[in-house]
Amino acid sequence: MSSRERDLQQQLRQLLGSRPGWSLESSSTPGAPPAWCFAPHVHTRLVVAVDAGQVDVYLEDLDADLRLDDIVAFSTWLVDNEALFAGSHPPGAEELDATLRRKLEEWRGPVG
Repeated sequence: MSSRERDLQQQLRQLLGSRPGWSLESSSTPGAPPAWCFAPHVHTRLVVAVDAGQVDVYLEDLDADLRLDDIVAFSTWLVDNEALFAGSHPPGAEELDATLRRKLEEWRGPVG
């Protein structure tokens, strides 16, 4: 593991460690680092881990990933979007799914 990855993991710990709904979970893959999970209503909505020197955000409801360059980009994204995932909508609710799919396109930016 590179020093950048260790730094990112420490920064995630500082950012998410005391935040409601977040917990650090062991990976089921041998040798893989733990990941931060956001499960405000029992169902995991977000999984955040460091991968290849970037912050990888897995959007459970959409089965999609976002790759963010650093902790500043992730922190900004989190402040702007965490509330979308904190709501009490049941997973798969059509309204939530449509909103998240529109946002996913926005988060990923233009293709090409």
